[in-house]
Amino acid sequence: VADWFAGPEMMTAMALFVISWPVGIGLGLLTLGPLAATTGWPLVMHVTAAICAISLVLVALCYHPPAGAAKPTGAGSLASMFRLGFMGRELDLVLLAGTLWSLFNVSFILVVSFAPDFLTAAGHSQTDAGAVVSIATWLTVIMGPVGGLLAERSGRPGMILAVSLTRFGAAVAAMTVWDAPIPSFAIMGIIGGLAPGIIMALPARVVRSEVLAPAMGLYFTCYYAGMALLPAAAGWIRDAAGQADAPLLLAAGILFTALLTFLVFARLARN
Repeated sequence: VADWFAGPEMMTAMALFVISWPVGIGLGLLTLGPLAATTGWPLVMHVTAAICAISLVLVALCYHPPAGAAKPTGAGSLASMFRLGFMGRELDLVLLAGTLWSLFNVSFILVVSFAPDFLTAAGHSQTDAGAVVSIATWLTVIMGPVGGLLAERSGRPGMILAVSLTRFGAAVAAMTVWDAPIPSFAIMGIIGGLAPGIIMALPARVVRSEVLAPAMGLYFTCYYAGMALLPAAAGWIRDAAGQADAPLLLAAGILFTALLTFLVFARLARN
């Protein structure tokens, strides 16, 4: 996607790309729980793996590089990273952007993973809890492209991102004390959905095109590192505290940490 788009349109393109993730989460919240309840959890794993395999085949068959794109020259290798000078400021910015993307996604996955537990502890049924939580994911699907377009038209993506992170974090924290799950998750989806396209476009805005491939590799390394460690930590905190709202409060704290990360990124990018 980063190879196909450039300039301001990158934010909208990335937002459209990223909404595939909440689409999958929303479908999963609506279908995988009932499927596991009726057939057992192994079939859920098999269905998910089959969908991934089909997607991989479709990408292999349908994708082609954009017209006029340079042929691969090994620019993604470690040696070429040093040869092309992908160090210093560019490296720092990519690591900060990747950390920001990781923190944002971890907070989102903590909400959709632990909010059903919180809602069932408050007396809602498991099916109702999954349906309510899915509201945030479906609204994120709608608001992702809207956030990209707003960032392009306003020319102030940083302000939109900062407001989104702040309000998203406040909504998650408020949910633990405000007994109104449907409005809470609606606010999360509307406000939080503005951010993904803007965050995903950050690496392409701060590194040279010839090092974009290794830059995106490092960006997603940060993402997967955070996704591997922090949700497990949230589960441990949930067990240790014995409180269903503990992972949600952690998610709110992570969102405010993401805001601080972006502020550092923005300051370094200006220098």
